[in-house]
Amino acid sequence: GKERESEESGLSLFGSSATLQDSRHPAKEAPVAKVQHCLMCAAQLYRMGNYGEPADGNWPPMVEHATYGTLIVCPECEAEHLTFIDETPGHPRVRRIRMLKPRE
Repeated sequence: GKERESEESGLSLFGSSATLQDSRHPAKEAPVAKVQHCLMCAAQLYRMGNYGEPADGNWPPMVEHATYGTLIVCPECEAEHLTFIDETPGHPRVRRIRMLKPRE
């Protein structure tokens, strides 16, 4: 009988944390929007839609670089992020952040 009790207590712990999360996020937002953060200062760059594009359609500042192409610039710390176009079959082409721009 003891094993069963410990299992149940483990489940109830998990259950309580799940309910906490549910109360924070209204049930209607089932797919919670992921956020793209700055890789340097972790500021929020944009909330991502289903495919990784900004949910509101507003991209952060971008600059063109001769070597690295389109860079996304963090509005907070001005860190520049290399981007690429994800052309995985099955969803629309979408620009994604790959990494911070190397020092030159």
